[in-house]
Amino acid sequence: MAAFGNCPPPEEKEKLEKRVFEMTISFPMDSELTISVFDHDLIGSDDLIGETKLDLENRFYSNHRANCGLALQYDVDGYNAWRDAFKPCQILSALCKKHSLPIAEYRREEVKVNNKIFKIPIEAFPEEAFLKDKNKEDDELLSGYDEHKALHVLQHWYEMPEFGTRLVPEHGSLHMWIDLFPTDVPAPPPVNIKPREPVSYELRVIIWNTDDVILDDINPFTGEPSSDIYVKGWIRGLEGEKQETDVHFNSLTGEGNFNWRFVYRFDYLPTEKEITYKKKESIFSLEESEFREPAVLALQVWDYDRISANDFLGSIELKLSDMVRGAKTSQQCTIKMAKDKATPRFSIFRNKRMKGWWPFVKLKSEEDIEREEREAEEKSKKKKKKRKHVRIEDVQYTDTSGNVYILAGKVEAEFQLLTVEEAEKSPVGLARKEPEPLDKPNRPKTSFNWFVNPLKTFVFFIWKKYKKYIIALLIIAILTVFLVLILYTMPGYISQKIING
Repeated sequence: MAAFGNCPPPEEKEKLEKRVFEMTISFPMDSELTISVFDHDLIGSDDLIGETKLDLENRFYSNHRANCGLALQYDVDGYNAWRDAFKPCQILSALCKKHSLPIAEYRREEVKVNNKIFKIPIEAFPEEAFLKDKNKEDDELLSGYDEHKALHVLQHWYEMPEFGTRLVPEHGSLHMWIDLFPTDVPAPPPVNIKPREPVSYELRVIIWNTDDVILDDINPFTGEPSSDIYVKGWIRGLEGEKQETDVHFNSLTGEGNFNWRFVYRFDYLPTEKEITYKKKESIFSLEESEFREPAVLALQVWDYDRISANDFLGSIELKLSDMVRGAKTSQQCTIKMAKDKATPRFSIFRNKRMKGWWPFVKLKSEEDIEREEREAEEKSKKKKKKRKHVRIEDVQYTDTSGNVYILAGKVEAEFQLLTVEEAEKSPVGLARKEPEPLDKPNRPKTSFNWFVNPLKTFVFFIWKKYKKYIIALLIIAILTVFLVLILYTMPGYISQKIING
């Protein structure tokens, strides 16, 4: 009996799925194998979910050769390496001998067994090996391919006249192997099914600048559109490790300057191209469970509000193993880069470093339509002002579901990927901190919080725009005060002159 109740608990799923049990049995005493699946309980006894019983003796002596299932393809190494004690050619030879048939004759693209010819399709061969074989003469055969041909014949043995039966292939909803080997034949070593260990990486992301970000606010003093911009980022699945830049206040053009570094650490499975992490499924869970997610970096741009909730402006998700290459300049960065399968592609795991511009996008809403109409009216009033021509396909696109996305801004970022060992040898600080600090950005003088700097607000947003009117009002006010004083003192002065003669 092989019971999985003693295996690791379900949160260690990888270990549960990859265990090898080897037992020496004798027929007919040890003819039945019982497989039991249990529900692990932290407190109390484990609960039986279900079990199945396998008649090993019947499998071993079956005409369908059920002792070791036929694989779909023949491989000499890897997780799908051939597990049987006999190779396909040996199995086919044994079948021919059992039924008193001539030895199988292997030809270039076919195998002859007695009077039956099995045509071998291209799919039965490894692609690169078949191409090499094509370059050789018809009578020049590579013995290594005979195993692939023999496996195809075994998979189609039911087509054999008179002696044909279906040989048992690999199958079953429970992913496990049951291999039976006679004791007089050396059993091959078990296939290495040890779970792959993830590689620990450190991803460093520097947010340099933004450009053309949506202006979501209206300045209360000047009536001009503006935004208080900041950028937020995280690795999907690790939302608890979100990081944010500081705020670039009062951006009047959508430009933001940050020089801000994010640092993320994660465990990555190169073959699956996924990150692994552990967390509790709910607040009632006593143990952490293991989860996997595609390695995706999410970047978002927001408008900061001191009084009300911050406003989401746009986002971009970059699959680290297969993402679009960044544009060299802001002008070359368009919304086309946010589409699926946009080219050229790039892998941070292969190239380790990348710098460029990427677009922020958002789903088009009624507010966006109203803002576009308002901007169009303002531009029509300023016909003399020179403005660049913008193509609609560079700032808007429709996906296959009919959803319309618009360009919400652009971000200049730099990515660097290191293993944890490499990162510990050359550490960096978060934000602009030591080690390897980043310089403070050279922001415009208008970049400040008007709410906590009323004097600067007056100077930059009221004085500069309404300077002529303010001076004129001051002159008028002084003249008015002077005239009022004259009118107020003149009657008394005249009366005094009359009385005194």
